[in-house]
Amino acid sequence: MKDRKLYDRLLEKIVIDESTGCWNWTGYAFDKRPYPGNRYGCIGIRDPETNKSRTIATHRAMWFAVHGKPAAGQCVCHSCDNPKCVNPNHLWLGSRRDNTMDMIKKNRHHLKKKTHCKRGHLLYGVNVMVTADGYRHCKICERGRLRMRWGWPEDLAFSVAPLPLGHVMNKKTGVVITESPKARMARKRSHSAGGEA
Repeated sequence: MKDRKLYDRLLEKIVIDESTGCWNWTGYAFDKRPYPGNRYGCIGIRDPETNKSRTIATHRAMWFAVHGKPAAGQCVCHSCDNPKCVNPNHLWLGSRRDNTMDMIKKNRHHLKKKTHCKRGHLLYGVNVMVTADGYRHCKICERGRLRMRWGWPEDLAFSVAPLPLGHVMNKKTGVVITESPKARMARKRSHSAGGEA
């Protein structure tokens, strides 16, 4: 036990849920946050290093009381997925990436629930691409961002459908020139034959 006084303060305002084993915080919480999964309990503590008081989430305070202050950049994560739980046995230490991957794996991340991208394209079926991290990206928007890097105007980059092989688009005018593979080969032969003569 690193801070018995803080631990006792936390225990004063908990209710133990026998079915889950969670120690639910009954004190003040961030209840006005828009996303319900982010409504953690909070408590004021005095930072021993700076001697200034500050408000922190109760699950972090419990970690401080039991294990001490975690390293910089470390998150105190819940294995029970209950934001008000302060049971030290339900808490684990991980990086922000670990915490995000845990949310994605448990289907709790807010981006997993999105049905459309910010431009209104459907995030489903052939239009969705999933990265190795588990994030979903809109293929139409990804194509548009690449086109903009290549110099396309924004209105054309996101609105023009992908062109099949043999089709070329003039980036300035937006005119599509259709040329079949046979016609392209014939044009190349005529140029090479004309160059040899």
